[in-house]
Amino acid sequence: MIIVQRKVWTASYLRLSAIPLALSALLLASPSFALDYSIDLLLGGEATDNINRLPDNQKRDGIESYIGARIGLTHESEAINFDADYRLTYRDFKNDRLKTNDEINGSSELLWEIIDNRLNWHVDHDISEVLSNDLVPDTVDNKETRQIVSTGPTYIARLSSVDDITVALDYTQLTQGNASNESPADRSNIDSERAEAELIWSHSLSNTSKFEVGYANAETEFDNNSPDFKYQQLFVGYNTELASGNYGFRLGSNRAERSLINEEQTGVFTAINYNRNYSGNIFSIDIVRQLADSSIGLDSDIDGFNTNNFDEIAVVERTRVDISYQFQNLCRGCIAQLTYTFDNSDFENDELVLSTDTTQDNKDNRISANLTYNINSKLSTRLLTSYLQTDFSAFDRQDKITEIESQTDWQLTAKLSLNFYLSYIHRDTKNTPLGDIDYNASTVGLSASYTLK
Repeated sequence: MIIVQRKVWTASYLRLSAIPLALSALLLASPSFALDYSIDLLLGGEATDNINRLPDNQKRDGIESYIGARIGLTHESEAINFDADYRLTYRDFKNDRLKTNDEINGSSELLWEIIDNRLNWHVDHDISEVLSNDLVPDTVDNKETRQIVSTGPTYIARLSSVDDITVALDYTQLTQGNASNESPADRSNIDSERAEAELIWSHSLSNTSKFEVGYANAETEFDNNSPDFKYQQLFVGYNTELASGNYGFRLGSNRAERSLINEEQTGVFTAINYNRNYSGNIFSIDIVRQLADSSIGLDSDIDGFNTNNFDEIAVVERTRVDISYQFQNLCRGCIAQLTYTFDNSDFENDELVLSTDTTQDNKDNRISANLTYNINSKLSTRLLTSYLQTDFSAFDRQDKITEIESQTDWQLTAKLSLNFYLSYIHRDTKNTPLGDIDYNASTVGLSASYTLK
């Protein structure tokens, strides 16, 4: 079984690696393109008092060690902007309490400006290790490789000096691997493809503000012959750009339906953003509420489509609120930031959901603070603390996670730097009637980074 899984992973890895490699080859093919390279070599270990994340009466301590590499590529020109950042990690567990695990995480973005300010084409790729089932403990055998590739053109037609029409087409493909703790019966086989079209008319009210009306239509097809999703969105919006910041909103409605099912969901679509500079300090608010397809995550209006994993194919209404305040004048060489995030996933009534209607519903409340201090031109340090509480409808479950991280960067030369990393995490899971789960983990890591320009 292990050998088969490793072959599957290797094949998947080769397929997904072909995309960034092909893009890199495209850029390298012409002498007019110049790439900046960065390579990090990673080494670290983690000690925990509950490595299997089992109920408290079954705790087992464990040690994990890892090695890896992080590869970055960047290119900027008038016509093409390209950025890629991938991390490959090999993890080994003492006493084989968990199976050896290989991971790849990262993303790449290519934007080709075909006609200046008129026509562009994008290619985006993202790969990450996500939970196979968020009702099961967060261990490496409960993670699967998720890959998302999207591409398409955007065209802006100038109707007049104050009126524009924007047409955007997008094709997205999602593939997921299998977690090692899954049986064939557990797999939902949610590999899917999505085609989406968006049309927006914008009218400039002044040099700093504009009014807009937009419509979007998307359809998702599944490889497992599950009924397709059809998604529509209609909105009006307003945006203002000022020297001290910007703000805007989109208000409208969205509708989701599935073929072969005489049922549809409708909801209010809301997107609000506000950014303001107060004497060098930056305050921002981002709010989005919309219906989405759980299998592929959310569209670009909500960041972090991998924060929650869904093991059911269903329509979900997602509400996300991000509030942050950045202190840039706290002290000389200091930048500090406070952030609050609320994320609510409300699964709509769908007869294909295997469990009860509310089983998958969950809410996140997270508060975090980080401080970056540039000691001098060669030495800097960063401290991050965060607290996350997730409430699940299933089993009256609640997760509380506290994290403390510290990182020190030492720039040895213009191209070479060393990074030292420490972290501590405490997790407390109340999961009636399955039992409480608690664990503490301490991590230490060291990396060397080399940049070639």
